[in-house]
Amino acid sequence: MSSPTSIEYFRKQSKALSRSVVAGDAGALHRIERYLGDSTSHGLTKCQYVVACEHGFSSWQALIHADDAERRLAITMEREPVLNDNGLGISDVYLGSPRDVRLAVLQRDRLILRSKLDDVKRTLKWLRLNLPPLKTARRPVSSYFLKHVAEEDIGYITNGVFIAAGLIAGYPHRFYGEPNLYFGISIRALRAIEARQVAAGTRSL
Repeated sequence: MSSPTSIEYFRKQSKALSRSVVAGDAGALHRIERYLGDSTSHGLTKCQYVVACEHGFSSWQALIHADDAERRLAITMEREPVLNDNGLGISDVYLGSPRDVRLAVLQRDRLILRSKLDDVKRTLKWLRLNLPPLKTARRPVSSYFLKHVAEEDIGYITNGVFIAAGLIAGYPHRFYGEPNLYFGISIRALRAIEARQVAAGTRSL
């Protein structure tokens, strides 16, 4: 059964957009025109369609019937506008490129991450089964390190996939201005995972 919490997030956005359009807000009118071509069409149903499209769904019904994890991935990516398949921000290779190139690369890599819902779901499942979160991000651990630990059990995943899963799961985190995010997780549980993997021969000392 789908979670009402993630759906409610989009319902609130749709109602807010409808109110803004009625009030004549220029930004809201532009959003309507972008997907409908006519800003006079601003009923709640129309606004729901626009909000769904803005988050990568083909329609409001597609959003409603989507997997809860997909809706949560869309919400997470909206809240973290530089989150992409590689992590946070674009690769250093493109930092000296023109702005339009950097934006294009970021958008491409965000679409790649959005397409990896199955990877996000299995990472999310692994996290919930293996790594209890701390209440705060005290002594946080790098997402890049943690993804390698997870890979010993679930196979290859990208840094962006791990970060998305950690954020969806609600782990406390810190950002230090690099592609990685640092999560507050149980170090005791992490050591137990590593010991299990060493004993199973999937991880070296």
